Amino acid sequence: MPKTNRTPEDFPEHRDSLEPQSETKAGVDPEQVDGLGTTLDSSPASVETEPYVPAEPDPEGLRPLPVEDSEDRAHSTRLARLWTATVISVLLLILLIVFIAQNQNPVTVLYFGLRGEISLGLALFIAALGGALVVAAIGAARVIQLRASERKKRRAERKGR
Repeated sequence: MPKTNRTPEDFPEHRDSLEPQSETKAGVDPEQVDGLGTTLDSSPASVETEPYVPAEPDPEGLRPLPVEDSEDRAHSTRLARLWTATVISVLLLILLIVFIAQNQNPVTVLYFGLRGEISLGLALFIAALGGALVVAAIGAARVIQLRASERKKRRAERKGR
């Protein structure tokens, strides 16, 4: 049988001894009495208590989760994300400008039979920009493909109704 916490109503014959008495009724100075009605002395006292066990346990064994105060958390908005992206972009641009400025040695570049001289930093920047454009084009093609696929699924669902 599981342990449950008992109340004074469970022991009617001892009701007077179980109910807490106020310090003024006991005739003791309130500063010399702890919360249990016993007088305080200089020796440390320890009180052992049993953990609370409800009379009827939760049938599923679930306990409610603590509710977080939503005012304590910062809310992320589109404008906040845009501002963060702008700051990061500016920092990367500064690093790129420093890279280009430090790599001013002229190099000879050959491209489809064309020949020219350009600074090393600018040549690497143009190569990186070309690579980024290729990746963006492939990503855009994939997004268009996925949207077309979803559009076909929605049309098929509408016809099936």
